[in-house]
Amino acid sequence: IHVSFRYSPEFTITIPDSLKLDNRTNTGRMNIIVEDVWLPKNDRILIKVSSSNEFDLVHSWDNNIRLDYELTAGSSTTPLSNNDVVGNITQAEYDAQNSLRIEIPLNAIVTSTPKFAGEYGDTLTFTVIRD
Repeated sequence: IHVSFRYSPEFTITIPDSLKLDNRTNTGRMNIIVEDVWLPKNDRILIKVSSSNEFDLVHSWDNNIRLDYELTAGSSTTPLSNNDVVGNITQAEYDAQNSLRIEIPLNAIVTSTPKFAGEYGDTLTFTVIRD
């Protein structure tokens, strides 16, 4: 008997569409969810993040008015930079979880004091790579 099996790598990644900051504590949190992982033995999933404003919050009516903020991943206290990896998942790591999903928390904190009232924002871009 000769049998040949093939399968396509599969996974589901859910990234929330926004990270809201509490204006009383100047902090916020969101979770990236990784589920349904099926990868070849030596493959991994990399999730990278980049900020369109170099991790500054920009005022809605004046791009020169900015607030510094830091974004960290998981339990790390080291602020992220553009193209930093926030998730690196292998099949073995996924299988070792006590649940069928991995949550990768992203934490934000504003580190400067606003001088002007108004709305501030930044655009984060997530890149998912199967490596």
